[in-house]
Amino acid sequence: MAFNKRNDPRFDEFFGKGNRSTPEPESYDISDDVFASDNRAPAKPGRRSRFRSNADVQYGERSSSGTPQQARSSGSEEKPKSRKAAALQDREPNSGSRSDAVRRRFSPGYDGSRIHQPEGRFRKKSGQETAAQQDPAGRQRSRSVRQDAYDLQSVSTPVETSASFEYDYDENYDEGFVYERNIGRKVKKALLYTFAALIILVLVALGAFLLRPQGGGEYFRLNGSLPMVSGIQQTDAGENSAWLDWEPVDEVAGYEILRFDDVTAQYVHVKNAYLSWAYLSGLETGSSGKYIIRPYCKNGSGVYTELAAEEFTVKTQPGDADTLRHQTATHGSVTLEWDAIPGADGYEMERDMGGWSGYEYCGESPKAQHTILGLDASSTYTFRMRPYADIGTKRCYGGWSEKIVTATSPMPVRELTQGDTTDSGYLLSWTVASEVTGFELYRADPDTGEATELLGQCGNTHYEISGLESVNFSSYRVRGFLRHDSGISYGEFSDMITAVTLPTRVKGIDQYTAEDGTYTISWQPSERSEGYEIYAYSCSRGEYDLLATTSESSYSITDLEQYAERYKVRAYVSLGDLEFFGGYSDELACHPYYYLSRKVTVDKAVTTMHTDAGPEHELIQELKRGTTVRVFGEKSGSDGSRWFRVELKDGSTGWISREDVVITNSCKTLATREYTKDEPIVIYLSPSRQGGNPYIIGNTTEKEQMEAVAAVTHRILKEEYNCVVYTANPDLDLRERAFEAKELKADIYFAIHSNATGSDAVRYGASSYYCGASGRSKKLGQAVVDELNAIAPKKCNLDKQMYSALQSFGGVGYAEVRDPYNLGMVSILVETDFHDNELTAQWIMDNHEAIGRALANALVSTFEIEKKQ
Repeated sequence: MAFNKRNDPRFDEFFGKGNRSTPEPESYDISDDVFASDNRAPAKPGRRSRFRSNADVQYGERSSSGTPQQARSSGSEEKPKSRKAAALQDREPNSGSRSDAVRRRFSPGYDGSRIHQPEGRFRKKSGQETAAQQDPAGRQRSRSVRQDAYDLQSVSTPVETSASFEYDYDENYDEGFVYERNIGRKVKKALLYTFAALIILVLVALGAFLLRPQGGGEYFRLNGSLPMVSGIQQTDAGENSAWLDWEPVDEVAGYEILRFDDVTAQYVHVKNAYLSWAYLSGLETGSSGKYIIRPYCKNGSGVYTELAAEEFTVKTQPGDADTLRHQTATHGSVTLEWDAIPGADGYEMERDMGGWSGYEYCGESPKAQHTILGLDASSTYTFRMRPYADIGTKRCYGGWSEKIVTATSPMPVRELTQGDTTDSGYLLSWTVASEVTGFELYRADPDTGEATELLGQCGNTHYEISGLESVNFSSYRVRGFLRHDSGISYGEFSDMITAVTLPTRVKGIDQYTAEDGTYTISWQPSERSEGYEIYAYSCSRGEYDLLATTSESSYSITDLEQYAERYKVRAYVSLGDLEFFGGYSDELACHPYYYLSRKVTVDKAVTTMHTDAGPEHELIQELKRGTTVRVFGEKSGSDGSRWFRVELKDGSTGWISREDVVITNSCKTLATREYTKDEPIVIYLSPSRQGGNPYIIGNTTEKEQMEAVAAVTHRILKEEYNCVVYTANPDLDLRERAFEAKELKADIYFAIHSNATGSDAVRYGASSYYCGASGRSKKLGQAVVDELNAIAPKKCNLDKQMYSALQSFGGVGYAEVRDPYNLGMVSILVETDFHDNELTAQWIMDNHEAIGRALANALVSTFEIEKKQ
C-alpha cells in the first residue's frame, strides 16, 4: 500500500510541523516495511482530492469541523458534501495538520489486516535508509504512523477488492511541511565539521605567514641543535626555476634557503619555506649554484635557527641548442660538433628518418661533439641535437638545434694495383664499394706512407702515370670523395702501393759455341736491371718455358735436358715479392746438341724448303733426293702434316715437310731414371686419341673405348697399389704427351690402343710394341700379352705378339715409344685386341673392368709394385 508523503497528516505527527518546506513529489511504500517513490506529479493547487477506483471516481464530503465523511460507494449518484477527500480518523489533536481530501487505492488481495512494519525505521523502496533508522524518538513515531495507516480503511469508502486506491492531500494545505530524513541530518553535520576544519586551517596558515622570519638576523640554538635537514634533492627544473624537496624536520616552524655568493664568499638568504619543499624562481638559464637549507623554530619573542644542512647544488634547465657543424666523416660514421651550452650535462642526438617516420634516437655525448656510428657509406643523413641536465632523478632538456644535413664518406679505395706497365710509365687501378663523386691520387712517402703530393683527380677507377725513366720506383695512395650539402666528405686513403717502370727490352741477343762444345747465349745489358730470364721453346706444347735465371748478360747450356729449338731473354727488377719484367728479346734460333745429332734425308726427287711450316709460305730453295740436313724443331703445318725446321751446311735454315724425308739419325736419348722401391713409381697412361677409328659395331670409336679401359686401370692402381698414376690430357697430341710425361717425372709411358687389320682378314689377339733398347720395356710387353691372352674370347691367330717399335715405319718407329724413350722413360704401346671383327669388338666393349685389371696386373708384376696395406 502506498501513500504520499506530501498530504498525509500523520507525517506531521511523526516529523512535527516546524520548518516544513515543499516536499519532493515522492511517495513511500509502507507495505513490506519499505518506502517507495510514487512517481506521480504533485496535484495542482486548488484542486480537490479524488477517490479513484477501477470502475469510477468518488468524491468524499468535508464537514464543517474538518472531519472527513465517508465516501459514497461505487455507482452512487450522491455527490460529496465537501471537496476534500476522506480524512484520517483519530487524528492527534495537536498535530498541526489540516483535514484534506483523501484518495485511497487498495491493491488486489488486500485482506484488511494490520500492516507490519519493523519497529524504529523507515526504508525507501530503493533500499536507502531514512533518518528514522538511527533516531530512537523516530521509532515511536513510526509505530504511530503504521497504526494510522491501518485505520485508514475505516475512513474510506469500500471499493472492489480488485481495485487499488491512493490518497492525496489537496495542495492548498501544503504550507510549511518538510520531510527531513536522518541521512540529511548527517550530511549537514559533516558539512558543518568540514567548514570548521577549513576555518582552522586558514587561521593556522595565516598565523604562520604573519610569524614567518625574515632573512639576515642572528640565529641561536634553542634547547640544543636542531636536527639536520636530510634527503635534499632537486626534483625538477625550468629555464629560470627549480623545485626542491627534503625530509621534514619535527618541531620546526620552517626552513631557510640560502645560496652561496661567489663575490662575498658568504651564504645569503633566498627565501623561507614552511613545508618540506620549495620553488625557486628568477634563476639564470643553464646556471648552477651552491645552496644550504637550515630549519628554524619560534620561541616567544623571536626566531631561532641552526645551520644544519650539507651544501648541495641547484641547477636550471640548459639553454637551447647551438648550431651543429660537420666535423669529420668516415664510410660508417659522422662526427658533429657545436659550441658548449652552459648548464648542460650532455647532449642528445636524433636522426630524421624522413616522411612519417619522425626522429630516431642515435646516442648522446657528455661533450660538445658526437660520433654517430653504424651508418652506410656515401649516404646523406639529417640530424638534430638538444642539451640536457640530469637533475635528481629527472632529465631536463633544452630546445632542439636546427637540423643539419651531412653525409658519410665513401668506402676506402681497395686493391690499388699497378696495371699495364712500360719502361716509361704504368696504369694504376683500384676498386671502390660505394658511391663517390671522384678520386684523388697522391704521391706518398715510401718510408712513412704519408700522402705528400696531390697528382690529380679523376672520375674513374684508374689513373695513368707516364713520362718516367725505366726502373723508376714511386709510391702512391688514392682516396675517394663525395660532395654534399655540408661540403665534401673524403674517404680513407687506400693502402700505399709502390710501382716501378719496367727495364728496357733486351737487345743484341747472339750465340756462340766454345771449343768444348758448350753452347752460350749472350745479349746487351739492360740499364738498372737486377737479372735476366732465359726461355726455351717447347716443341711439345708450342710455347716457351723458363729455362734459367741469371744476373749476367750471358748463359751457357751444358745440360742435355735444356736443349731447345730456340730461345729468348728478358730483363727484370724485383719489388718486394713482385718481379717486373722488360720486353722479350728477338727469338734466337740455335743449334743445341739435342738437334745436331738428329738428321733427316730427303726421300723425294726434289723437295722445297720454305720460310715457315706450310707450302703457302715463301720458297727458299729446292733440295734433291739424298740431301741430309740437321733438324732444329718441328710443328704442324697449315696442310695438317708435320714440318721440320732444318739447317743446311751453308748455315741457311728453313722448313721442309716430313712427308718428303726419312729420319736417318734419332735424337740423343736421355738417360732412363733408375727406379728403386724407396719411392713410388710414376706411371703415365696414354689412351688412344684416334676418334676417327670406328668400331665395327656399337657406334663407338677406339678413343672412347680405350679411355674407358684407361680409367679402370688408373682406379685399380691408385686404390690398391703404392704408385703414382697420371692419365694423359686428351687434348694433347702424342709428342706433347711425351713431354707432359717427362714434366711429370714419369718412369713408365703406357700407351693403350685397340687394333685393326686394315684388310679383309679376320685377326684375333693382343700385341705389344716395345722399345728394343730397353729390357724392362720388352718384359712389360710380354706380361701384358700373357694377361690379355688369359681372358681373350678367342685364341690369338697372329704370327707374333711382340714387336720392336723402333724398327717400324722404315726405322722411324712408333712416336709413343720412341719419344718417351728418348726422354728417359720406359715406354710401351699395347694393342688390347681387334675392333674390326664383331666378336672381339663386343668383348672389348663389355669387359672394360677385366681388361683394365689385366693391364694393371702386368705393370704390378713387371715392376714389383707393392700392394697397399
